[in-house]
Amino acid sequence: MNYITERAQLRQSQLADLIEEACQHLEPSSYQREVAQQRYEGVGDWLSQYDDPLLAEIAIRLQGSVAIGTTVKPIGIAEYDVDLVAHVPDIDTAARDA
Repeated sequence: MNYITERAQLRQSQLADLIEEACQHLEPSSYQREVAQQRYEGVGDWLSQYDDPLLAEIAIRLQGSVAIGTTVKPIGIAEYDVDLVAHVPDIDTAARDA
């Protein structure tokens, strides 16, 4: 391998390291992920306290970039956007029975 090739590979490696470090600073911290999880689980718990049988089994789950681990820090604000989906197991059965 010649000097030019070795130098190009070193630059690519350094660039990859810089990109990786930058990406780590864009992701939410473990504390931020934990707080988000507590909050969306709290929403599910709150909804399930109602007497409505559909809400008794509701599950709130992550969706979007947070769910697949591609969340990035928003520009100019300190909050992250967390997308949620409500899974209601027997909603089709309840709608037919109504």
